[in-house]
Amino acid sequence: MRPGWWRSPKVRLAVIITAASLLATAWVFLVPIFEGPDEPQHFDYALGIAGAGHLLNARERPTLPNQWSLVVNPDVQYLMQATDLLRVVGDQDQRMPAGYGTTAYYQQLDKAAPQPALNGPPAQNPGLLPVYPFGYYALLGAWLWLVGHLTTSVTILFFSARLLSVLMLPATLLLCYAISRELRITAGKALFLTAVIGLFPLTSFVASAIQPDNLSFLLVSLAVYLALLVRRRGQAPWLLASLGLALGCLLVTKTHYFLCLALPIAAVLLLQRHDQPQRTGRLRAGLLLAAPSLALLAVHLWVVWGTTIPVPSTATAMPNSADFHAAAALGPLPLAKYVGTALGQGAYTYYLGGESFRTFWGTVGWLGRIQFGAPVVYQFLYAVEVGSTLVVLIIMLAHFARTGTRLVRLAGQGRASTALRLALVDPFLVAYLLFTGFMLAYYVLTHGTFYPQGRNWLPFLLPTWMLAFHYAPRALRRDQPALSARLPVISAAGLALLCAVVGAFAIFTIEHRFYATVPGVFS
Repeated sequence: MRPGWWRSPKVRLAVIITAASLLATAWVFLVPIFEGPDEPQHFDYALGIAGAGHLLNARERPTLPNQWSLVVNPDVQYLMQATDLLRVVGDQDQRMPAGYGTTAYYQQLDKAAPQPALNGPPAQNPGLLPVYPFGYYALLGAWLWLVGHLTTSVTILFFSARLLSVLMLPATLLLCYAISRELRITAGKALFLTAVIGLFPLTSFVASAIQPDNLSFLLVSLAVYLALLVRRRGQAPWLLASLGLALGCLLVTKTHYFLCLALPIAAVLLLQRHDQPQRTGRLRAGLLLAAPSLALLAVHLWVVWGTTIPVPSTATAMPNSADFHAAAALGPLPLAKYVGTALGQGAYTYYLGGESFRTFWGTVGWLGRIQFGAPVVYQFLYAVEVGSTLVVLIIMLAHFARTGTRLVRLAGQGRASTALRLALVDPFLVAYLLFTGFMLAYYVLTHGTFYPQGRNWLPFLLPTWMLAFHYAPRALRRDQPALSARLPVISAAGLALLCAVVGAFAIFTIEHRFYATVPGVFS
């Protein structure tokens, strides 16, 4: 083995990915059963597919009302009751039953289970069927079907479902590193970005839970990487087909991510065809790119045909647009006032300390805030998070305004293709900005009743950190060269320290929240 082998970027990348995967795996078993957000419903839908051996559809059987406390599978109902889910999840002072987490505890759970979890198709369709696309649930259902041929243990099936999320993490982190390198970021900075993504507590939380966000993160990263390869290598048929399949799978996993990503990718490919001849004909290229999305969309329509998304009974239960329509009915001024107020509330929620901000930085699922001992420590870190976010936000808004003005001026001079090419240098950043616009618009339309959370931003962690460590310093290079040189170092040191502190105390928080086995840590 040659000297200095540990300095190789590949070796360091492997260490980072291994550490992140081990941390997420520890969370899989440390967080009690169903104590991740919405896990019973996600697990229930996947078990229905696994038990049936094929996709479910709305015409074969009645569909359960979309109420988050209801599930179909008897074993999921049993696990919710046996682990005292409703008692523990709604009360921060409640703890798990004595002996939870031991082998004997899990054996007793399996022994008392009412029936094999994969005992045929469900009596009713899960309530998520008309609400969420089938992509993640089909993948998880296939995984559970395979595991179910090895064991009938419902607890092993549950933890296997969580471990599938962990298995997606290494591929996602590898793609994040590859995207950074395709965007001509140095190997050292790309490794740092990959490390903070993998070890960030939000990543550990989601990657250890039964959540479709994990597949969304993987597919978004894959689609971006393939789009960058197409831009560099040309529109080879196999690359277009792979990109089309990734986008199609994303469409039937989380549709809004697909829309935000497909638009800049399509613009990049159209611009490339305009700039240089391609081996693949226009019609063939279009079919290779669009056919998977059209085919999978047809499957989705087959699944949900005959159902409607349930109408919420109250304004706070599910997303609704009653306030928006009421303001619009009163005229332009009330509508403008409503939109301005809602935009301010959305900005607070996402960037300035609101619920979505807190669940991005320092809250883990339903656990409440991550605790750091003395309240002053938490308040200090919270102030640093808000302050640093605000600084980067101001820098980037000024930079985007200045850059946008230059691009408009360039387009007005008859060089529209050049302006568009410059705007699409980083299609991932453009997708991130479109997603930001979507989240603000959706907040305005629904008045925030869709409960925005930090994990909504998980697939865009890479451009989020690139804004702080790559784009913001570059924006200051001409006017503030000294600050431009120091900002990445200060930001990197601060975020690395934050990941270490928050990551460590997240473990203590989980222990204290559910097991109360760490006396004195929070006193």
